Amino acid sequence: MEYHLAYRSIITCSRDKSIRLWNIENFDQNVEFTSPIDQPLALAAHPTRHIFSVGFESGTMRIFDIEKTKVAEEFTQFNKPIKCMAYAPTGDLLITCSVDGSVALHNANRGHLPIKMMHLEFAPMYVHVAFSEPITRQRLLAGGPRIDSTSSVDDSQISSHI
Repeated sequence: MEYHLAYRSIITCSRDKSIRLWNIENFDQNVEFTSPIDQPLALAAHPTRHIFSVGFESGTMRIFDIEKTKVAEEFTQFNKPIKCMAYAPTGDLLITCSVDGSVALHNANRGHLPIKMMHLEFAPMYVHVAFSEPITRQRLLAGGPRIDSTSSVDDSQISSHI
C-alpha cells in the first residue's frame, strides 16, 4: 500500500493481480489496473506527478499514468522479483531493489531510464529502501536482514547521472 500525495489517493496491489487507487475522502475506488500474468509486489508513488511505479514478480517495473489510466513506461532490469522501490523526495530518482540484492537507480525526469546498477553486499531477506530529505545531501539507504546490515549511497555517487 502506498499513499499518493499529488493525487490524494491510496494505491494498493493484491494477490488477485490488481492495482487499485482509492479516494481518501470517501474510500471509493477511482481506478483499477490488472495484470493477468504478472503479480504486482511493490509500489512507489511519485511525490508530485500523477504517476506511480509498480514492481512485479517477473522483475519488470511499470510506470502507470493515472490520468491516462495506462502503462506509460516499462523496464525489465532484473530477472528476480522486485521487492521494494521508492522515489526520492524531489521526484528525480527512483530506486528499485530485487530479492537477490540487485539495485537499480532510475532517472524519473528522463523517462525512468536506468542510470546506475548496484548490488548489495548481502542477500536481503527483509529489504527496505528510502531516501533522506534533500536538505543538505541526498542519501539512499537500503536495509537488509539484520539491524546491522545496511548499505548507503550519498549524492556524490549518484548526482553525475541525473
